[in-house]
Amino acid sequence: MEMLLAILAFGMFISLVLIGVARQQAYRRDVSRTATMDQLQKALAMYVSDNQEYPVMKGCVTGADPLMTALRDRKYFDDKMVVKDPKDPNGISGCYYYEGDGSTYSLRYILETDSVGTKGEHFIKP
Repeated sequence: MEMLLAILAFGMFISLVLIGVARQQAYRRDVSRTATMDQLQKALAMYVSDNQEYPVMKGCVTGADPLMTALRDRKYFDDKMVVKDPKDPNGISGCYYYEGDGSTYSLRYILETDSVGTKGEHFIKP
């Protein structure tokens, strides 16, 4: 009987640890998402300052898309910047989504938790 109680207690302890680890991982992914969006916002501000328009594109930001090509070609990212290949860390939203028509833009991302903002879909506009 004592062995069964010990196994049960150990199982509950492991469950609690795993739940904590999963929450911490979601928090880290959300921090990564917000950092990526901050870097993209800064790069887009530099781009519009130099070119008097935003990059024209509609679709997922993959790292090999026209948006990232335009930002890298003009050296708005260097080796020290966070954004290298801005893929959604967990695939929760499918992608970071950019829509720009030259005069304005919108960036969409989704947070998993309430730890660095409100959980759910977020939009960034200039």
